[in-house]
Amino acid sequence: MVEKTFDIKLDNFEELESKSITINYKSVNEENIENKKLVLILHGANPQTQSSNIWADFITVLEEYYNGENNVDLDDFFFVFPDMPGYGSSEKLTSKNNEDSGHDIFVPKLDFSIQTNIVSKFVENFGKDKCILIGKSWGGALSLVFSLRYPDSVDKLILSAPAYCQMFSNDLSDLQNLTKDVLLVWSKDDAVIPISPSSQLLIDAFGSHLYKFIEYLIGNHDSIPPNADSFIKEMIPFLNNL
Repeated sequence: MVEKTFDIKLDNFEELESKSITINYKSVNEENIENKKLVLILHGANPQTQSSNIWADFITVLEEYYNGENNVDLDDFFFVFPDMPGYGSSEKLTSKNNEDSGHDIFVPKLDFSIQTNIVSKFVENFGKDKCILIGKSWGGALSLVFSLRYPDSVDKLILSAPAYCQMFSNDLSDLQNLTKDVLLVWSKDDAVIPISPSSQLLIDAFGSHLYKFIEYLIGNHDSIPPNADSFIKEMIPFLNNL
């Protein structure tokens, strides 16, 4: 695992004072990426608990795959774990109305215009036209919205207890326009977004685009890191079926 930064220039948004921003990120297998596919992993929204650090156990197990002898199935991918603006070590966005608006700018309830644009800048930064998105909670909702607004920039989606139902008050009508396959992951003991009814609402909305629904016994609202080894074994065939 390496930790780096990159700068992105922001598109013009009326509410933003920021014109550029420095993003901190962690990565795995980020060498000679010209012919590799980008897997972009997005964390949740709670500023007290969320950053790229939540993926530490996942990164550890992922690196074990690359350091072992059986890494062939992942050779064609590199994984990027950004700290979203205002989280971890990434710079905060600033608004014209509030110099230090912090997370409020980046996590408005319904308007994802700024966030999806920034994700598109992530993809461009690595010289890619497309990415595979892994998103947890709010990051899962953002992944879905990005795939709807930038369909040509997404190959597939892996969603861990995505907060889409919560962000859009169970109005899932836009998901009828989803064209990407989804691997959906949830923990049965999730106390933040309980597995029922949200998982079934999303399964119904994804329809034929649901690749698989994985339920873990434990993990609470972070289902992937504590189940990393099992998850990676499920992820590999999904990624390689591009």
